[in-house]
Amino acid sequence: EGVAILCAVGVVVTVSAVNDYQKEQQFRALNAVKEDVSVTVIRDSKKTKVSTHDIVVGDVVLLSTGDMVCADGVVFDHNDLGLSEAMLTGESVIKRKGMFDIQDSDSDEAALKVGPALFAGTFVQEGEGRMIVLAVGQNTYQGLMEEKMKEDE
Repeated sequence: EGVAILCAVGVVVTVSAVNDYQKEQQFRALNAVKEDVSVTVIRDSKKTKVSTHDIVVGDVVLLSTGDMVCADGVVFDHNDLGLSEAMLTGESVIKRKGMFDIQDSDSDEAALKVGPALFAGTFVQEGEGRMIVLAVGQNTYQGLMEEKMKEDE
């Protein structure tokens, strides 16, 4: 009778372990698909859709409302572009983005209200624009912050 109970416990443990392993594999595959978003870029004067993992420095990324910025860069063409930088700063205020236009501003404060820098991990809340990629992966502001957090642990 003791051997039967021991065998039953062994079967239950084995089945549970195999089931947990399969669920973990499915979860990892799902996360990989979730992180792989396609974005529209201009390469060699042609619009193409590429994976965020295939973005390289020098690409021109087309941004529109609802997009997540996939790399650090500078906006050079925009139409009322507003981003949520809550992931970086914790602030829920929409930040206006665009090129510096010092000629039209009366003071330094007016020029600073609109900045051209876009950071990976932020979301486009309003408008659309074009960004030239300056940093990808671990070289982005977000990537550098993650590295520093790992060092602190």
